[in-house]
Amino acid sequence: MDFHLEIDDFVAAFTPVSSSDNRPHTVSAKRMPRKMPEAIADMIIDVGKAGREKKVAEAWQKWLNPITGKGAVGPCPGYRFALSQDRRVRRNTGERKVEGAIYRQDELPADGRPHWETQRVFIEFKEGTDPLDPYDDSNEDDSEAELRVDVRGQVTSYAARAFARQHRTAVFLCIVDGQNMCATRWDRSGTVFSASFNYIEQRDALRRLLWGFSRLSDKKQGIDETAVLLVPSDDDFKVMDQVKFDENDTDISEVEGTIVEGEGPWTFRFVRELFKKSIGKGCPRYRLMVPSASGPQYFLVGNPFIVAPGLSGRGTRCYVAYDTIGKRFVFLKDAWRRPDEHVETEGQVLRQLRRAKVRNIPTIVCDGELDQETETPLSVPMQGDASASNEMEEEEEDEDEDEDEEEEWETDSTRSDSRCSNRVDDALSVSPSLGNASFLEDAQDSAEADVDPQGPTPSALHDCDLARTFRHYRLIVEEVCLELTEFRSGKQFMSIIRDCVRAHADAVNNAGVIHCDVSGGNILICPTVVLDPTDGKRRVVWKGVLTDWELSKQLTGEGETEPARQPISMVTWQFASAWILNNPDDAVRTADELEAFFHVSLYMGLRYMLHNCNNVQMTMHDHFDDYKYAPSRNRYFCGTDKYYSMLGGRLWDVNHKTYHFLDDDGKPGNHPIGEIFAVMLKWFKKRYEALEQVPANTEPLPLDDHTALLQLLDSKLDDPPPGEKATIWPEKDKVEDQLKPTKKHGRDSDDKALRAKRVKTKESRKGGARAFRSRKASGSSGAVARVPPSRTRGSRLKA
Repeated sequence: MDFHLEIDDFVAAFTPVSSSDNRPHTVSAKRMPRKMPEAIADMIIDVGKAGREKKVAEAWQKWLNPITGKGAVGPCPGYRFALSQDRRVRRNTGERKVEGAIYRQDELPADGRPHWETQRVFIEFKEGTDPLDPYDDSNEDDSEAELRVDVRGQVTSYAARAFARQHRTAVFLCIVDGQNMCATRWDRSGTVFSASFNYIEQRDALRRLLWGFSRLSDKKQGIDETAVLLVPSDDDFKVMDQVKFDENDTDISEVEGTIVEGEGPWTFRFVRELFKKSIGKGCPRYRLMVPSASGPQYFLVGNPFIVAPGLSGRGTRCYVAYDTIGKRFVFLKDAWRRPDEHVETEGQVLRQLRRAKVRNIPTIVCDGELDQETETPLSVPMQGDASASNEMEEEEEDEDEDEDEEEEWETDSTRSDSRCSNRVDDALSVSPSLGNASFLEDAQDSAEADVDPQGPTPSALHDCDLARTFRHYRLIVEEVCLELTEFRSGKQFMSIIRDCVRAHADAVNNAGVIHCDVSGGNILICPTVVLDPTDGKRRVVWKGVLTDWELSKQLTGEGETEPARQPISMVTWQFASAWILNNPDDAVRTADELEAFFHVSLYMGLRYMLHNCNNVQMTMHDHFDDYKYAPSRNRYFCGTDKYYSMLGGRLWDVNHKTYHFLDDDGKPGNHPIGEIFAVMLKWFKKRYEALEQVPANTEPLPLDDHTALLQLLDSKLDDPPPGEKATIWPEKDKVEDQLKPTKKHGRDSDDKALRAKRVKTKESRKGGARAFRSRKASGSSGAVARVPPSRTRGSRLKA
């Protein structure tokens, strides 16, 4: 292992026994509690020899929960321990359970289930038949390497679930392996972990760890004090019960074409249903504070309906919230961002775009940064600095360069038989964005499934600090949207894409801002009530909204981006242009963003529309998820299929055969979306041929601005001038998700045969402080890729 924080240093950094930030309401002992008694230690030693982790856990429970009586003070005063080894939160969910946790004494559960919303310290027990430090990868040939990887993945899923279910700034988690243990602290920048130590022999260190924790304030324990957990007696709790029902029967259908009576304002039924589901039985309820420019504002939320899987980076969570002042439902985005004075918040960008009269973007209500920053970068030295193994300071990263360079390229071409994704944003990272209606349990299942990460991960990227600081941020907008997958027909889908291309064009032309992350999760459907001038009636119309502008950049001369606005360039791998993936130092141009709109359209078409493509899963993997890795350069590059489809101006399936979208009669070649793609592919071919020329061809091209694409879409979607033939769109071309796993998978044998021909990517088992690099997990095609050199989840990369 390159770095371990010794347990004494960990205690000094995070659970000091003498702290100026002690809990004012704690029941903590005035004097340090006594060490673990010999009787408890002997019990652990005896049962540990037999490898019975349950008995070790029960010994801990006996020690942490002394029998109530005069002078009965446990090692963590004011707190008690509860086991949950035998029961889950809900039945038949496949949810992993943490084996035990420390709770405040007045919140100790008695039902044997893990109560994620009130747990303070998570404890995972292992049998301890052999010493096992899950973070020690110093011996690459160690037979226990796979087990350590599994344990790390297991505890990471616990920490991720804690962040998803609670409002936390940090999480403490201990791994007890028989007589040995290590302490860990997690935040959005990464993990600080102690070296494994024998707590039977070092009982004083264990005593100081637990007593110090008991003396910490809620803030230092990682509790977000701007989020108040509500109880049934609270007035806001009762308000939430009231507004979850449409008592006056005034909600309207979101179905496009619905005639709407009255003057408004209106609430769409799907919005109230999302809110109602988020506060269902057993769901915690919170009052969240947003420190806006006009003063604190408060919003009521239940469970998030979008959770970015994993722990890295922004950790976005999205809610349907109730505005206590405006008396309406709104969209609340809770995320972590880089605290950089040169980087505007998403709210500032939205205000700038609104002033520039940019269409089809969210309407901001308020936003604000919280006084909360991650602390991991203060304690984790940069990887590769051997001299800093026990120093608590930030150093420059010195990347390891011990990759095997037997081949010039390592190509990801393997497949997993694990389940496929059925959402755009299985990330993630993604990043969930406005309106992606995947509820918490779905996001957690995705985060915890035993599958490999989708697409390449950023852990081996060069010039990237090991741990980055993030600051907590909340954004409120008016629109609660539907995810893009809810479109009803190909024509409606392309109309939504056109709306977002218009938004992009307005931003570039009117405000000098380029989005820089056009993806499937950032294009949403916003049901809107509009007045029909033909008959004077109000109807529901589905409009496209381009969201998630936090990665946007200001344009400078000749349409190039200004590096200072975003110090880290980010892309969503599956939808980024092939050119940017291969040339990450180049400025993002309009042509790259228009190519991203194409990839989103192709993704949705292959997944949700009629076509004759063979083996959808593998075809989508090859186009969207595939990549090449050059060990000598420590860099990822665009996969072969995506790049050559742009350079060659054509699409093909996994068998290198051309495929077509089908009309209502099942005939190929007549679908307007195929005609749109054919024209765009010709434009891409011209662009890539010009880019590949030396020197590059600088003649004007159709993709230099939005005009040609908008004219093309208008010609296919709008009514034609008198005398011209109208474009005929199929009415039944939307189908069920074609990546959903089915009981009968007729192509299993074909998949295995193709997989056998693939070159397997080698996995690196590097150790080091587990800090997460900034990126946004993306919507994946659902075709699971083999793990590249790191096992960090997500596929949003530094570019």
